[in-house]
Amino acid sequence: MGAGSSTSSSTFAGTATAVIVPPRLKKLDHHAPPFYPAAPEEGELDKISVVIPKKLFLSNWRAAENKEACRELGITHVAAVGTEFLEDEEGGICYWKCDVPDDDTDEAREAMASALKAAGAFINKCIQGGGRCLVHCAAGISRSATCVLAYLLLHRKMTLHDALGLVLRARRPVWPNDSFMKALIALEMESHKPAPPTITLALYAKWGDYEPPADAVERELEIAGRPETPKAPPRPKFMKMSTFVSRSARKMVAPIMPAASPDPVPSPARSPSAASRRRRARASISRPQREHLEAEAEKAFESERQSRDGRDSSKPDRSNCPSPAVA
Repeated sequence: MGAGSSTSSSTFAGTATAVIVPPRLKKLDHHAPPFYPAAPEEGELDKISVVIPKKLFLSNWRAAENKEACRELGITHVAAVGTEFLEDEEGGICYWKCDVPDDDTDEAREAMASALKAAGAFINKCIQGGGRCLVHCAAGISRSATCVLAYLLLHRKMTLHDALGLVLRARRPVWPNDSFMKALIALEMESHKPAPPTITLALYAKWGDYEPPADAVERELEIAGRPETPKAPPRPKFMKMSTFVSRSARKMVAPIMPAASPDPVPSPARSPSAASRRRRARASISRPQREHLEAEAEKAFESERQSRDGRDSSKPDRSNCPSPAVA
């Protein structure tokens, strides 16, 4: 799930539900939609997601077969959406089964459209009677989510936009296919007359094609309410290097700055032109070239010192010579 530029909210069972919008996403991408599909993390689909606390739950088939987890949640009713679940039965559980294939075709859309009102009625009867309903399909992404959205539209009087935001907050990878969304849009137009639909099929398809920026994973963790990885401390501006530069090399190499101290002493202000010259000099000479120049300068300095020592040893010793006579 993603979030975009605005926050939409509606009153739901005494609790304000809203589409959370992380500010960083809007700063990075001003064209980000309010929702977009997200790839599930490892093991995320196998969890039972809470849509309405103590009333309505959403999952995939694997989580629905976890008898211990269903018993702990107090599940009394199960809506199994899919051709592959028509033979499922469990003692003490009231079932509603729907033969809908997981295809993005007109046939699948018609099958889903004809089952939406029955699905909403089953969920509503369960909740009104004090029961707890689990809705599942194969992955808990498309078919089961479509039935949950239909219940929110018909019996909670939510708009399709707000209902999608609520379900996405509960289960991040939810994303009904385009055919099922078309059936939901028609259901919203029928049940919310004369108000216009809050989501169009063209807009929904555009959201589905959205490519989030590179740090989408970090934003998804923020939306899901999980702590982010602490950011690394800032690196020092300059590398820690020797501050020695020979005299002959100073004319060719810019001064090498020492590593910044924990409490640096503010340096006197320098003119922009001097700073620009230093930056250009540092950028024009690489570190291997700088080391080579320093080595050559050191050799030249050593050769000059040896030559000077040789000239000093060849001079005659005048320490025993008599001083010139003073007239």
